[in-house]
Amino acid sequence: MGLAEDPNKAVPIPRKKLLGMEVESDGQGPGKKIVQKPYVVNEMEYEASLPEKKSNTLSRDLIDYVRYMIQNHGENYKSADC
Repeated sequence: MGLAEDPNKAVPIPRKKLLGMEVESDGQGPGKKIVQKPYVVNEMEYEASLPEKKSNTLSRDLIDYVRYMIQNHGENYKSADC
C-alpha cells in the first residue's frame, strides 16, 4: 500500500462496475445494455427529483439553549460563573 497522485489511474475501475449495477449485453450491439436491476435506477431518479431540504436553520435544542442563556445572562457573554 502507498500513496498515489491520482488513485483513479493507479487502480482503474472497470466501467460496468462503475455504474453500481449489473449490466449484460443483449447481443444487439456494443452500445446496448440491459439493466438487471431497474428498481435501483428508478429509486435514484426519484430521490434526485425530490426538492432539496433547506438546512440553513438551527436545531430546536440549540434554539432553546440560546434562549435560556439570553434570559439568564443577557448579553454578559464573559460571565464568571460559566
